[in-house]
Amino acid sequence: MGSLGNTYFVSLAKGATEEARKINPKVAVTAVSADYDLNKQFTQIDNFIASGVDLILLNAADPRAIAPAVKRAQAAGVVVIAVDVAAAGADATVQTDNIQAGKIACEYLADKIGNKGNVIIENGPQVSAVVDRVKGCKEVLAKQ
Repeated sequence: MGSLGNTYFVSLAKGATEEARKINPKVAVTAVSADYDLNKQFTQIDNFIASGVDLILLNAADPRAIAPAVKRAQAAGVVVIAVDVAAAGADATVQTDNIQAGKIACEYLADKIGNKGNVIIENGPQVSAVVDRVKGCKEVLAKQ
């Protein structure tokens, strides 16, 4: 996960664990926080490979730079699913329409301030989810 200090990622890990246990009540699920540190995430993926996991749900710290770790996991027979942000080479990607999410959030904010005033966008890690949400937000604010 990007950061288990973020309640979104805590909920994501909890939901994935609950769904996995519906399929196999004895499944072992491990959720770790990369804290958006690519080197830390490389080590975590290598540790998962070494421990013989079957599946990695990956919230990539860097969508392109993570590719070598994804390839190592796949070479070891591990399926890699990118979650929330893209990850180069992943077997599949599951994410929301983050541009639309940014639009919805900023439409709400613009409405709350009566479509007047100044808005500051506090940007986060430059992963696809954040970039797309900011893009959607800016599209809405440009019309105000």
